[in-house]
Amino acid sequence: EIVGLGVIEPHEDEHSCWQFDDRAAAIMQHALRLRRELALDWPGIAVALTLLEENAQLRLENRRLQQRLSRFITHT
Repeated sequence: EIVGLGVIEPHEDEHSCWQFDDRAAAIMQHALRLRRELALDWPGIAVALTLLEENAQLRLENRRLQQRLSRFITHT
């Protein structure tokens, strides 16, 4: 179900066995924590993880833009 929702993506080997990387393991730990602490179902977890990732990206972009902007602003 979690693979079908795109929460994690397996790498298939020649025997069609799914294998997951370290990032997938970390995502699953986060997903299981959301499930345990917030009682979310898997579709809810997929949405929450997407929003959390988007939020992290926006925060990173905001930090970079603030750093660039600070070069042009003089503090008195």
